[in-house]
Amino acid sequence: MNGGLTPAEADVALFAIKGLSTQEIATLRGVSEGTIKAQTNAIYRKADVSGRPQLLSQFLEDLTHLPSC
Repeated sequence: MNGGLTPAEADVALFAIKGLSTQEIATLRGVSEGTIKAQTNAIYRKADVSGRPQLLSQFLEDLTHLPSC
């Protein structure tokens, strides 16, 4: 799912997938909520999804297509 995400965006995406709120993510990352909103918009654009439910769905779909060990 990385799809060209910056390291910060990848962290935010993971927190979003885990269900944390924008405010919680901002607090954990030590940035403003506006920064997190801008990063989530970039994540959704890069992942070609419209929101968290679709992001989670895409993440789960990517997991099911991983090669077996």
